[in-house]
Amino acid sequence: RRREKQLAFNLEHGITPKGIEKKVIDIIERATPASDDESKKAIAKELQNVPLADEKAIGKLLASLESKMHKHAENLEFEEAAAIRDRIKALREHALLAA
Repeated sequence: RRREKQLAFNLEHGITPKGIEKKVIDIIERATPASDDESKKAIAKELQNVPLADEKAIGKLLASLESKMHKHAENLEFEEAAAIRDRIKALREHALLAA
């Protein structure tokens, strides 16, 4: 009944329905600068504690972080998983620069 009324109204007023077009915004992009600063500090602190010459230590840390990331993703905690992903990326970049 409502659909029939809507169609009649649209015909009477010359309206052609169309879908909504919105941009999809990544949650991480909307993060506050304070949280970005905190994550950068955490990454820097973590990198200080890792001896970059010891590949085994780096490997263990990366494996541990990846495990945590996957657990967060399984629990649908995507923001935490993304933060850990960023830490893993920063650690890999830092290790490559030091090598």
